[in-house]
Amino acid sequence: MGDIDLSKILSVGGGIASGVGILGGIGAGLINNAQLKRTLKNMPENQYNKLLGLAQTQLQGRGAGLAQEEKNIFQSGSDAMSRMQSAATSAADVMQASAGIQSQTNKALENLGAQDMADYQRRYQNFAGALQSKAEQDMRRYELETQIKGAMAQNRTTMLGTNPLNLGMAAMYAGAQKTS
Repeated sequence: MGDIDLSKILSVGGGIASGVGILGGIGAGLINNAQLKRTLKNMPENQYNKLLGLAQTQLQGRGAGLAQEEKNIFQSGSDAMSRMQSAATSAADVMQASAGIQSQTNKALENLGAQDMADYQRRYQNFAGALQSKAEQDMRRYELETQIKGAMAQNRTTMLGTNPLNLGMAAMYAGAQKTS
């Protein structure tokens, strides 16, 4: 009764230590996965969606003041025609003045069109930049989600893959101790 078999104590102690290690590993893996799930759930939404929407709305619009400027051009031409008709002395004067007024109106509209095209190009560049930024942000988000899901899978593999091996090693150690 006084003899203590140290090998049995070590065998049982090794099994207990192995079991505690396994449970600790499982617990740590579960905690890590829970934290990773919260991180994945709480990832901020892509802020570039709003910018893209704004840029798209601006792209579809017209430059500020262009509609008013167009009205002013037509009003100016109309006023000039009215003044010319009251001051004209012959049909030839009316025809000559009308051609001059129409030429000025056409030139003003051509300049306005060039301004509108330049403004459209600026708005298009804004839209293209917002689209590029959104694509880059989406790619970064996808990469981060993939990394988080990969870490979760690794935790599961560690919990499920390594731990049965540890159990088998503990059982083999305990069995080897019985036969000695």
